Amino acid sequence: MSDNYLILIDNREKQPLTFPSHLVLLDPAHPPWSNKTRTVRIHTHPARLSTADYFATPHPSPDSALPDLNEEGWSRYILGEAPRSCIIERKGSASELMGNLFKKDRYESLCGHLERMSKFDRSYLVLEGDPQSLLKPSQYCPNPHLAIDALQRVLARYNTSFILFPTYTLSRRLAFGEWVARTLINAAPSSYSQLPLPAAH
Repeated sequence: MSDNYLILIDNREKQPLTFPSHLVLLDPAHPPWSNKTRTVRIHTHPARLSTADYFATPHPSPDSALPDLNEEGWSRYILGEAPRSCIIERKGSASELMGNLFKKDRYESLCGHLERMSKFDRSYLVLEGDPQSLLKPSQYCPNPHLAIDALQRVLARYNTSFILFPTYTLSRRLAFGEWVARTLINAAPSSYSQLPLPAAH
């Protein structure tokens, strides 16, 4: 595990998440019941990401400025040099997401996006909302129950995890940012490869 992590944020995010400057994490060199911790610094940087909205990697140069890479440069870095352990796509509107499933062009666009995300070891689609918001009919999605079926099938096809996170207050949205940061870091093999295996029975 690195002591410094860089979270790249897609520069098209209209309301990007706020991340803490540091996190106190469970030390991966010790078993969970030891309660040993390790503090890591969190750095953020806007970038044009061709796949998803948030990506984390051990910081390549924590004590110096990042290279000024264009969209192609960042994509090449993420898909070539950086470990492709985890990537996260954020959606802010349940009704818009669900409505996209019933428009052919948007459905195909969503599938293409999820297919690119599936190239990573782990991929998450996270929605700022709750189960009730998914069940509410809207102009985008008059049949939400059917949309849930379609969404779950598309996610299963591309092996993408789906997380709902209510963010109705500032404190909840800050908690959401911390959750995303922990997810990105803990999905790296260096965070879990030393976890003890259960004894054989």
